[in-house]
Amino acid sequence: MSGRTLDQKKLLVKELAEATVRSLGVPEDAIKALLTELQPEHWAIGARSMAEIKGGKPGSDTASNASALAEWIATSAAFILG
Repeated sequence: MSGRTLDQKKLLVKELAEATVRSLGVPEDAIKALLTELQPEHWAIGARSMAEIKGGKPGSDTASNASALAEWIATSAAFILG
């Protein structure tokens, strides 16, 4: 989520909550959302931080795979149904 604007984060939560209500039929107030922002230097794959991995050559397998994984993790949100 790092690097996203507050408006983008609000829209993400709103749309995920609406989709959860629609698909699972739960009341909106039963949905809890938690967005976690991780800076690239605060997590690693193996012995290299994502900041180091992202510094790899663009288009290299390591850089592209790490970039895709970083994007997936950075944009994931946890939803807890009560």
